[in-house]
Amino acid sequence: LLPALLSWLFKRKYHIKLKIGRIAVPKLILRDVSLSKDGYSIHIEEVSFRSSFFNSEINKLLSVVIKNLELTNNAEEKRSAVVETILKPLLSKQNSNIRSDVLDNEANNFSLNRDLAAMGKQKLLDFRNKKLPPSLIMFAQFMGVHIFNATVTINDTANNAWSLHASASELHADGAAGGPARALVFSANIVDATSKIVSDKKCLAEASCSVLIEGTVKADGPLNVEKIHIVVSNPTVCVLDELYSFLQKNKKRKRKSMGYFQEDHYITILPRLSPAIPKIFSLKIDTTKITCVDNITRTSFETSVQSLQVNSRFSAASVVVGPTGAEVVGLPQVYVAFQMDQVQLIASDETLMFLNKLKLDAKVKIFPLFFKFETHLLSRLLSAKCENSYERLLIKSRDS
Repeated sequence: LLPALLSWLFKRKYHIKLKIGRIAVPKLILRDVSLSKDGYSIHIEEVSFRSSFFNSEINKLLSVVIKNLELTNNAEEKRSAVVETILKPLLSKQNSNIRSDVLDNEANNFSLNRDLAAMGKQKLLDFRNKKLPPSLIMFAQFMGVHIFNATVTINDTANNAWSLHASASELHADGAAGGPARALVFSANIVDATSKIVSDKKCLAEASCSVLIEGTVKADGPLNVEKIHIVVSNPTVCVLDELYSFLQKNKKRKRKSMGYFQEDHYITILPRLSPAIPKIFSLKIDTTKITCVDNITRTSFETSVQSLQVNSRFSAASVVVGPTGAEVVGLPQVYVAFQMDQVQLIASDETLMFLNKLKLDAKVKIFPLFFKFETHLLSRLLSAKCENSYERLLIKSRDS
């Protein structure tokens, strides 16, 4: 009875098809759970719930543990959904009354043009006076999600020319809300994530890393992102030369934008996006290896970076409301610090370039009509043999 009730609730409220294989009543464990909507399906082997009421090691009122999650998109199911919801009603309507179809087509063309015009006049992205949903704050304060062994497979629904495969051994999402500052503190951790693009049973590109994201957002009042810290561990990227030809082959022409915006939308872009810009931001990437393989010359290019760090601070414009109205007393400023260590470029086991350190500090003051930059660049180049090594590399390629 409980699986049927949950399936009916998901179908009625979220328009999602839910199927539950069985439920273990003593511990409330859901097994063989399937969800599907709009051609996308999720299969979960096991869903269990833990609470701090029954286990002192759990720091959340409700902790959801998901094991073996698989997300896929079914092209045939998506096409059949389009046929059932769009094409069949149109065909039945055509068979019933041809004259009304002509009028309907004209009305559809008119509505299509009207929709396109409305899309062109869509509102600009504006985060001012936005607030966090109360449900999100409640979720971060009382709940946590832990996923083990997650896989994602996305197939090309148009021509079946490519597919994207991604997986992660662990995914954790946690948060806390409250405190004197009334802030929402959240963290997301992705462990051993891998992804690859496959076309014609050939791997065109592959990447792997682990990502940790921590942040602080103001919980009360208007939206204000205070801190974002990102750490990327052990990233590796491997690219084959077929990827470029694949991208060129599947490149789509960009349609001309029908957007209509006011002339001052560039002037207001910073005030509109300021609440969502982190006031303190840091990005740290550990030892990185990027490999590119040329199958024609059988040459392997490898770029390695020991560490990369980006730190920034952003201060929005200060506005004071006085007797005469709102007045801007402080201009927005951005400070960015960038540093790379031990950058090395290798081709066919020969070092083409070695850069010990590259450091860049920049301070930007944003005025209404222009930007003011203050930069400081420090670089230490130990060795660079690009010209001679590249000539020797060309000779080797010609001989082969």
